[in-house]
Amino acid sequence: MASYCASSDVTDYIDFDSDVTVDTALIADLITRASKRIDDYCGRTFVAFDSDYTTRYFDALRDIWGPELFFDRDVSILSTVTNGDGVVVTTDQYVTLPTNETPWYGIRLKASSGVAWTYASDPEEAISIAGHWSYNSTSDNLTAVTDACVRMVTWMYRQRESQADLDRPLMVEGTGNILMPTRLPDDVRAILNPYRRAKVWAA
Repeated sequence: MASYCASSDVTDYIDFDSDVTVDTALIADLITRASKRIDDYCGRTFVAFDSDYTTRYFDALRDIWGPELFFDRDVSILSTVTNGDGVVVTTDQYVTLPTNETPWYGIRLKASSGVAWTYASDPEEAISIAGHWSYNSTSDNLTAVTDACVRMVTWMYRQRESQADLDRPLMVEGTGNILMPTRLPDDVRAILNPYRRAKVWAA
């Protein structure tokens, strides 16, 4: 998955003394963990993992409300929309929801398109959508998420020196795995709360 901040962002934020040996490998690992926790907390992926388009499939009955098709994830770029009968729905035949900004949570067929959502045999997974399934197509304009990631990594990094077992990572004896606290720091949650994804589905 994508990392929402760089190691240099964390080291600059902590501002280590010149005589301190920084565990850069640990910081890199914590960035990966923090990015995953941000996604889990917000219920969305903020940046596509790579530049390739991936395809997701939708029910031609359950995911439809009239001319509207509702996605199960954010979409930042749409590539190909294929109806349940195998016919591609072209960009001039639909509008995105919302219209003027991303991420999109669905599309609506234009009244003038003459197209209706359909399927050939089974409605399940009949409609396919290829695109970037993420809040944003790049890491640009994600300052708040980057800030949250930096502060979370800083918090996790400093837990090594904490004596409060409830609030610090725990090493699982025999496996070497690290268990992170389930509760995010209050300041991180305050940054991320406006970005938590609301569920949208057809009635």
